Amino acid sequence: MPKFLLKRWHGMHMVWVFALLLVLTFVLFLFQWVVGVVALILSAVLGYFTLQAERAFRKELNEYVATLSHRVKRAGSEVIHELPIGILLYNEEKVVEWHNPFVAKMLGRESLIGESPLEAFPGLKAKKEKELRLEIAVDKRIYDVQLKPDERLIYFTDITDFKTLAKQYEEEKLSMGIVMMDNLDEATQGLDDQTRSIMMAKVTGEITEWASRNHLYLRRTSSDRYLILMDQRGLKALEQSRFEILDEVRDITIENKFAADT
Repeated sequence: MPKFLLKRWHGMHMVWVFALLLVLTFVLFLFQWVVGVVALILSAVLGYFTLQAERAFRKELNEYVATLSHRVKRAGSEVIHELPIGILLYNEEKVVEWHNPFVAKMLGRESLIGESPLEAFPGLKAKKEKELRLEIAVDKRIYDVQLKPDERLIYFTDITDFKTLAKQYEEEKLSMGIVMMDNLDEATQGLDDQTRSIMMAKVTGEITEWASRNHLYLRRTSSDRYLILMDQRGLKALEQSRFEILDEVRDITIENKFAADT
C-alpha cells in the first residue's frame, strides 16, 4: 500500500490524538480513579475500532487495486488484439513466437507461430542491411513495415489507402501544353480558298477528335496553335503515343497538297 494512503490512519495526527487521550486519562486518575478507569476503557475501545477500520481499509484497497490491475491487463490485451496494426514477435532463431490477429488476417491464415517471418513475408527479403523500415506488398495490399531488431519485433501498418490517394493526387495534377502545327501556312500556300478551307476543316476536326479521345481540354488560339489542358495521367498517355496527332495532321496536309497539285 502506498505510504501516503497509510498516513491516512497512523500519521502523526493519530499519534497526537492517542497521546492526548492518555494524558487526559492520567489526569482523571489523579482526581477520580473511577472516571479514569472509564476513560481508559473508552480509549481502548476507540483504539480497537480504529485498528479494525485500518485493516478493513487495507483489505478493500488491496482488492480494488487487484481488480483494477486485472481490468487494465485485460483491456490492454483486447486493445492489442483489436489494433489496426500488425505486431509480430520472433525469437533468436528467427521463428515467430507470437502475433496479434491482424498479422494472421494479412495472410488469411489462423496462425504463423513456428514459421520464419521471411518465409511468411517474402517481401522482407528485400530489406537492405541496417534498414529498419520498408514497404512490402501482401495480397494486393501495401504495408509499411517497421523493424525492431533489439526487441525482435515487427510492426505492420496498412498504407494501401494512403498510397492509392497519393497516386491519384499525382495523376490528377494539372498540366498545360501548346500544340503547334509547324509550316501549316506554307503547306496551304498555292491552294485556292475552297481547298484551303476544306483542309483546315479536316485538320481542326482531327485535332478536336484527338482531344476528345484523350480527354483533353482544347482551345484554339490561332490558325496553327492550340492550348491543351490535361492531368498527369493524360500527359503520360500522350508521351507514350509520341503525340501521334502531329503525324496525322501532316498526312492530311500532304494528302490535300497532292490532291491540289494533281
